[in-house]
Amino acid sequence: MVTALHQSAIDLHRFLASNQEPFQKRCEKLAPSTLQNYERLFNAMVRDGQTPMERAGTLGSYSTFKAAWQFGHTREAIKLAERAREIIGLVKSGSRTSNDVQPILDPILNQGQKHLDAITLANSEPDRTVLATKKKRSAGSTKHRIPRLKTGWRDELLQHAIDHNSKYALAIAVMSLSGARPAELETGVTCIIDDQRIRIEIHGAKTHNGTYGHETRSFTCCDDDLAARYLRTIGKSRRFVVNAPARRLIDTIPKIARQLYPRRNAVRPTAYCFRNAMSADLKALGYSKEKIAGILGHCVTETQRYYATAKSPSSSRKITDIVTSGEVRTSPDRDYSRFTSSENNDTPSDG
Repeated sequence: MVTALHQSAIDLHRFLASNQEPFQKRCEKLAPSTLQNYERLFNAMVRDGQTPMERAGTLGSYSTFKAAWQFGHTREAIKLAERAREIIGLVKSGSRTSNDVQPILDPILNQGQKHLDAITLANSEPDRTVLATKKKRSAGSTKHRIPRLKTGWRDELLQHAIDHNSKYALAIAVMSLSGARPAELETGVTCIIDDQRIRIEIHGAKTHNGTYGHETRSFTCCDDDLAARYLRTIGKSRRFVVNAPARRLIDTIPKIARQLYPRRNAVRPTAYCFRNAMSADLKALGYSKEKIAGILGHCVTETQRYYATAKSPSSSRKITDIVTSGEVRTSPDRDYSRFTSSENNDTPSDG
């Protein structure tokens, strides 16, 4: 019976046998926010009829779109392969004839072959002449954006959220105080208020089962900035968990920033600026790279080179009692000043 079906059935069967289990394991390792992002990017490419090469605007984004492309087409090919296997099984069991299933099976096999071809396209070597036209990551990336932001932008953004009764005010306060990722707010960040001390407990995102980051980390903040005062006012003497959808945070913070800094050429903060600003403050205050890695949830101190650096801290930080679920691996010493933007940290972005 199998030999009577066209070659696509054999290709799909082989694909299912070799890819189903690895694909499931990979999905288990990825954070829910990453899977959601892949889903969104894949749907957008399918809707607009674009490949990763056509969709990506920069070299850095190309790899993300490629990963989303492979994820989406692999998932769809596996679904179709499972359906084709069920139909062929009916013929093998004798409950259906090949003539009965052929009108149903042919469209499934044709569509499955299209997904297999798309995966092959993504795995092939990209056209270097086209790839060369993609811009490198711009100086507007988060790392380089931090020194150009207006002094006090964190307090201004949080105050605006509080004044307008934003449901994300608590999440913004937690990101400002802890440097937590938006995806970590989606899981939930625990705050324990004890007089002037705030204990922060975070379940890490992008950890890959502890390979790239700590599954859990916690530390105590003794700061007195607006974020700390707001959390103390809300929490008083108790323990509470702050949750917020990552995508909503990523979309909401630029909207608030546009209201605060409407000037056309203003440099505005994004959700990840809180994390980079935390890194910059800790480096400027002289925290050891091991402590910074623990606070940010990194397993390797080398990762800090990709984060912002400041000549002077824009906010005082008093962080103690840092506890992580794993050890921090130390890389060779680096001079943070090498990665500092030439622009002064006090340069206002809105004139």
